[in-house]
Amino acid sequence: AAAAAAAAAMALHEESVTHERMGIVEHVDGSRVYDGLFPFHEAPDGRKYMLYRWRPTLVEEVLPEPMRPLPLPDRLVMIRRNLLPPVEAALRRGLDTAAGGAKLAPYHPAPPGAPRPSRHTPEITLNGDPTWSCAIDDMKILRDLELELLAEPLPVIAPKADAPKAEPPKEWLIKDSVFGPRGKECDSKDYVDTQELFTKMFELDWNRLQAKRTFSKYCPGDHAMGQGVKEVIRTHYEDLAKAYMYYSVMGSGSEESMQLNEYTDLCNELAIPDKSSKYCKLKDIDGIFITAAFKDNDEAKKLGIDKKSLGRHEFIEAFIRISEAKFGHEQCDDVKDLKQAVAACCLEKLKPNLPPDAVLDVNAFRKTQLYTADVDSLLKANKPLLLGLFAMYRTRLRTKGLLCDAWVELLWEARLLVDHIGPVGLTGRECKLLFIWSRMTQVDPLTIPKGWARGACTFVEFLEAVARTADLMSLPTAEDLKGGGYESCTDFMKACDAGTAPKVGPLSERRPSAGIFTPTTRPLQDKISVLLEVITQRLIGFTQAPNEAEFHRRLKKAREKAPK
Repeated sequence: AAAAAAAAAMALHEESVTHERMGIVEHVDGSRVYDGLFPFHEAPDGRKYMLYRWRPTLVEEVLPEPMRPLPLPDRLVMIRRNLLPPVEAALRRGLDTAAGGAKLAPYHPAPPGAPRPSRHTPEITLNGDPTWSCAIDDMKILRDLELELLAEPLPVIAPKADAPKAEPPKEWLIKDSVFGPRGKECDSKDYVDTQELFTKMFELDWNRLQAKRTFSKYCPGDHAMGQGVKEVIRTHYEDLAKAYMYYSVMGSGSEESMQLNEYTDLCNELAIPDKSSKYCKLKDIDGIFITAAFKDNDEAKKLGIDKKSLGRHEFIEAFIRISEAKFGHEQCDDVKDLKQAVAACCLEKLKPNLPPDAVLDVNAFRKTQLYTADVDSLLKANKPLLLGLFAMYRTRLRTKGLLCDAWVELLWEARLLVDHIGPVGLTGRECKLLFIWSRMTQVDPLTIPKGWARGACTFVEFLEAVARTADLMSLPTAEDLKGGGYESCTDFMKACDAGTAPKVGPLSERRPSAGIFTPTTRPLQDKISVLLEVITQRLIGFTQAPNEAEFHRRLKKAREKAPK
């Protein structure tokens, strides 16, 4: 117990006194570094050594108390450095130790302050202007400014919140537009007629021809000659298919079949009949039509084609037989067989003589004018009106699509034909062409889905027909209407109906931009907007609706009753 008490007392004593230690250094003979500093002691073995006492000079670092930050300066006087604490005072501040609160001795001597300049700072002139000069130590300018300002603190201005970053405009995609369904519902599974589509059409028509007993004997597909004819037709098939559709729509029959008068118009356009020819007189051409159109009752019923009309594959047969009548039978020295006769007819008759609008590239209008964000926005904004018109005219025949006759009826009731409004209107032929150009090409037009009529167009195709109509018509501009004294295009149309429209000037003739191959001068969406305004106002009068609201109510009722 006594030993434990002594140990505790010794530990308490060691904590209360400064830690000191004894050091020993052996003296080396000849060394004079420590002469006069320490006494020497001699050990029993004769060696000399020196004893010294030392204590640690390093102490625990004591962090100073945090200083209260100075307020933000709200006056000019607070900008000056005389408000900052003196350096000497900060260095001499007593700091409490971590234990016991004992004061540490200040640094002694205190470290010197920053050196002062040995001479007065000369005056400084900025930008070479002698009227602006001051000395660095001269604060008179700040004091004068402070007297001119209000003594009240400056108002605290809250920092402005960052404005939300504007999101970049969303990229317009055709699949998200009103034309989006076209990529799924048409045979090409695209938004244009593709080359793969025409390849499928050709194979279908050629297979149907080979299934005909009369043609397979005339041009057997397993024979070298038949294979040669097939390749020539394949090369020019797109032009043949477009010519068939172009002339089929000109008659009074179905646009999916070609009648004799339409067939004769095409042959005359190609300069096929020749009175001096032994095999190619007009009666010979008519005989070829009868041969190609021949089909029994079962086949006619299966294909849905009149026995006196040509289907698309039968038109190909007629063209091959015409080629032989025109260039075969040793009538030309350089034509030796049927293949060469068909090639000659394509190059010398079909290509040069077809009118440009018969082989129109319908994809060009879609790519350059129709498929745009502006046109899409306008059609979306007027979608209820367009759906109502589509439903109103297709329900008359109770079909899911709109037929060409119903389309022409719409334009006639809106009084947009030449017979109604003169040169600015459409011809009956143009009405039909606008319709067939707006439809996507079908691989097999003879096979139709349930509930649809042959040759009917979808709603998206109807939208394209409206757009093509606006582009083709000679709708007057706002400048032309103003020059003629009309406030709107509807007022001008009423003047046309009344026979009081101008007989001379821009409003009396078609605009230079009206047409199929003429360059455009106005955005398509502007033309569509004017056309929809005219159609609405003129149909209100035709249906004898008391006002526009009642007309739109009738359109809504038509949409509800339309077949789904």
